[in-house]
Parts: sequence; C-alpha cells; structure tokens
Amino acid sequence: MLSPPAVVPLRLAARLAAAVMLAVLLAVPAAARAEPPVTIPPGQFVVDSAGVLGGEAGEVEDAVRTLQQERGLGLYIIYVDTFTNPDNAREWVVETASRKGLGSSDSILAVAVDQRAAHFQSGQGGPLAGKDQAIYQSVVPALGRSD
Repeated sequence: MLSPPAVVPLRLAARLAAAVMLAVLLAVPAAARAEPPVTIPPGQFVVDSAGVLGGEAGEVEDAVRTLQQERGLGLYIIYVDTFTNPDNAREWVVETASRKGLGSSDSILAVAVDQRAAHFQSGQGGPLAGKDQAIYQSVVPALGRSD
C-alpha cells in the first residue's frame, strides 16, 4: 500500500499530465515536422516544438515549476509533431533523458502530436519510480480522441 506522501505526487503529476494532454487536443495542427530527440535547455521545463500550447506555455511552465518547488519533482514536458530517429516513443524519451542528464527525481512526458503517441518516464529510484505506467495510462484517453 502506498503511503500518503507517495500518492500525492503521483496524483499531482497525473493531473498535470492530463491537463497538458488536453492542450494537445485543443490545438490547431500545424504542418508536420519530424523531430529527433531534443536537448532541453537549462532552466526550461517545457519544450513545445509542435506549437500546441500557444499562449498557455507560460502557465504550464509555472505549474511545472510549482511541482518542482513544492514536491521536489522535476517534470519535463515535450511536444513534437512526430518522434523520429528513433521513432519509438520510449527510445526517443530515453535518448532525450540521456541528453538532459536527468536525476532520480526527474520525469519526462513527451507527446508526438501528429502520431497521437506519448511516453512518460521517471528516473530510476525516484519518488515516481514504478508509477510510470499508471501516469501514462491517465493520458492515454486523450491520445485517442480526435477533437
């Protein structure tokens, strides 16, 4: 059974991930661009190459900073048109995480908007370790909708 401190970050991360996925569904699709794994700039938590967040990018960045300050969790959210080189979502996130040098309390949610694919991965041994699939499953319904 999970202790309350482990449950709260999971719920908070899952709610944030679901809110971010909603932005994908409301976005107007742009011209598709293949996107190899990205390099996340220092001090930045949201990379939106697909342009889905528009004017809400600052709000999402603020929410992620709050998560980090209040819970000690580093969440990086990445939007691209498609995953390429590699085109497998998990492998793409692993390569991006390697480039960033993520720690055990860091996680990445990457979304390929045109492919309607995503992957969530947290650092090994961190507070969300073992909960990746549950968090990912919370965003899967948004990937399947076509609104």
